[in-house]
Amino acid sequence: MTAIEEDVPPSGGKNFNGEGAILVGNGTSTGNNSKTFLSNLRIGDKVGITMHVGLGSAIFSDKHLHVIGYQTLILENGRPKNTWNEAHPRTAVGFSASGKKVYILVVDGRQANYSAGSTTGQLGEILKALGATTGINFDGGGSCSITVKGKMENRPSDGLERAVANGIVVTTKK
Repeated sequence: MTAIEEDVPPSGGKNFNGEGAILVGNGTSTGNNSKTFLSNLRIGDKVGITMHVGLGSAIFSDKHLHVIGYQTLILENGRPKNTWNEAHPRTAVGFSASGKKVYILVVDGRQANYSAGSTTGQLGEILKALGATTGINFDGGGSCSITVKGKMENRPSDGLERAVANGIVVTTKK
């Protein structure tokens, strides 16, 4: 750890130079108070991170941080939830009730006369219409892009692909 800042608002995020990571701690209803944990860290401490993503009643451990951009569950048991009522570019993944189908969705936005984007509620409704019963919202904005077989299939709001630390890659076995 190279720096410590307190009282960073969880909803507004924190700008930084793109090197390293920012750990934000807030109390939770389960009694696991991450803010207390983070307040005991000191510069120079080594920190390991394991992410657990909950989808409905299932919990998935991700020790490699493959879904570091995960934001919130927007579709649960076929019902949109946790709606953020501002239209923005968005990226989401949905799952069918059987778990056999995965839906990857990118919505462009912030582009006059092309696309305003969507709210998270609208995004949940789109996933539901496609056949998903569970869906999660990932980091959006200028990082929303989708490439299929090497071809960009959308128009990112930044005008081109943004360099990001993570992504979703789908491959097939031949």
